[in-house]
Amino acid sequence: MADTIIDAKDSVLGRVATFAAKKALLGDNVIVVNADKAYISGDKHKIILDYKDRF
Repeated sequence: MADTIIDAKDSVLGRVATFAAKKALLGDNVIVVNADKAYISGDKHKIILDYKDRF
């Protein structure tokens, strides 16, 4: 079991999440840093509405 550190700065959040999930499923400990500096792609209004519907 290895530790995986992912720097999410200037990355698309969905791709970071997919990569982190694959590593976690393989048994690695995953640490994501700079997640607040990742980008969310897509239509801004749709993303906000989807978020509000879920929470």
